[in-house]
Amino acid sequence: MLNGSPFYAKEFNAYFLMHDAANSSQRIKVEFEKAKQEGFNVAGTWVFSDGTLQFSPGPNNEQMLQGLDFVVSEAKRYGIKLVLSFVNNNGGKKQYVNLAGNQ
Repeated sequence: MLNGSPFYAKEFNAYFLMHDAANSSQRIKVEFEKAKQEGFNVAGTWVFSDGTLQFSPGPNNEQMLQGLDFVVSEAKRYGIKLVLSFVNNNGGKKQYVNLAGNQ
């Protein structure tokens, strides 16, 4: 259910959206346009980039966060909902533990 109505998800996975948007917005626009044309309405993507989003505890890579902002705004513009993965279970947790241990 979404806003009181049935919602049928047709999802595609595009792990690279935030990273690519931080470097160039054109690919993101193309990906969302193609997805919309194919009837997709949900995108799964990563909101982590081990070693490039956060270099040390506290500060974040502003360019990556601006890329994420762009992804969110473009998804809304194309009517695509987002499923955001915040932690890389295949190494990301270790990265955060290592960063915290180096304080």
